[in-house]
This record gives sequence, C-alpha cells and structure tokens, in this order.
Amino acid sequence: MTALMPATQIVHHLEEVSDLRAEEAARQGFLEWALTLPLDASPAMEARKALGQLAPECPHSRAAGAFLDMLRQAARACAMAPVRRGGRSRRVLH
Repeated sequence: MTALMPATQIVHHLEEVSDLRAEEAARQGFLEWALTLPLDASPAMEARKALGQLAPECPHSRAAGAFLDMLRQAARACAMAPVRRGGRSRRVLH
C-alpha cells in the first residue's frame, strides 16, 4: 500500500471538517497518513509523492490546507542531511 491513497482519502475527509476542529483534525490525519507508511519507506519521499498527486486538488477547507502544509514540512524536514553543529570534539588524546 502506498501513501498516496490514504493521503487522498484523508484530504477528502478533511474537506468536511468544521474550522473549529481544523488543526486537530489535520494533525490526526497526518498521524494516520504516517502510520500507513511501510516500515522501510522514506517519509520525505512518500510525502513528496503524495503532494505530487494532491497538488492539482485545491483544498477548500482549513483542515485540508493544514494537512497539506504538514506534508510539505515532512517533505522538507527529512530531506535535509544532518549537520554537525559544533561543540567540543570528544577525542581521547592519551
């Protein structure tokens, strides 16, 4: 099962959510999407695939828009390579 079908279904269901529950529903939808990914899948790659398929669909609800924003963040966040941020080296000199 790919992440595409659940993402499409999630957006469809989020279109019907009231604005009062938009953020909560979007977070729940994102969690549901993430949990449907295969264990060996790259979340960033799957998010990019889902966004590629969902981009033509214009979300009309706040909840669907928030879900798509979360997918965009997942696609960007996981794509960056970890970078050493400095600090003291832990080499043993003796």
